[in-house]
Amino acid sequence: KAAETSGWRALTVELYDRMGSAYYQLRHPHEAGRWWDRAVFAYEQADLADPLLRARILGHRANLHYVAGQPREAISGYKAAIDAAEDVLDMPALGGIYEGLAVSFQKAGDLTHALEYAQRSLRLFETLRDVRMSAQLRNNMAEILLSQGRNEEAEVLFLAGAEQLQHVGDRDLLPHLVAGAAEAALNRGELTLANTRVTLALQTGARSADPIAKLATERVAGRVTAAMGQDQEARAHFERALELAATADSSTDTSRVAFDYAQVLETQGNPTQALIRYRQAYQARQAARS
Repeated sequence: KAAETSGWRALTVELYDRMGSAYYQLRHPHEAGRWWDRAVFAYEQADLADPLLRARILGHRANLHYVAGQPREAISGYKAAIDAAEDVLDMPALGGIYEGLAVSFQKAGDLTHALEYAQRSLRLFETLRDVRMSAQLRNNMAEILLSQGRNEEAEVLFLAGAEQLQHVGDRDLLPHLVAGAAEAALNRGELTLANTRVTLALQTGARSADPIAKLATERVAGRVTAAMGQDQEARAHFERALELAATADSSTDTSRVAFDYAQVLETQGNPTQALIRYRQAYQARQAARS
């Protein structure tokens, strides 16, 4: 009888966790948090001894801190999930937590630890033969390297990830990787190669239903066309990228696009408009941190 009761309590906790995950996938973090809080409370009330279940719930709650722009709290949450697992965490779950730590450290500005955890996660997902997650992690690592000016290393990762995805028919992540490879080539001064790649990125982005994927291609297209002296085309790409960032309600992407746009306007000899975009980038960055 006691075992049966314990089983029902564990099932209740599992259902609460799954409800939270469903709301999280629907981009309702507040409602997701309510269900995960109920899952933790029910777990503790039932006095369960299922470290994997507890670790999974704690990892999910850490995700909420990340999307709320609280990277330090997210890092603490992910580490608590690893501790709760008591060394019995399965590989997909551990890989997901390592990825969470990687992006949280990146958002916190600790790029050394971000790369470390991204590499750990990549090794696990490659062992599991998870092509999309492997490509996603390559993209994340390449973005970090690109921000450090390590363009050649970033380019290798972008191209490797893109090659992986071409075999599985992905439409949402591929534009990010191709655009990243174009940006790396641009940063290295390979303008013709960058233009070829960004043209392909725009084509793949047009087939994606993800506005952030389209945004990534438009932002890089703005930089490439500006470098080619196509001022009107560059502005059109940046304006489109800003519209997509607004649609996605992404302050982080708005800040990045506006900053790149400001630099281009400044180079084109338009300091007044550049100042407006610099201010927009700053305000969006502040909003992303709040």
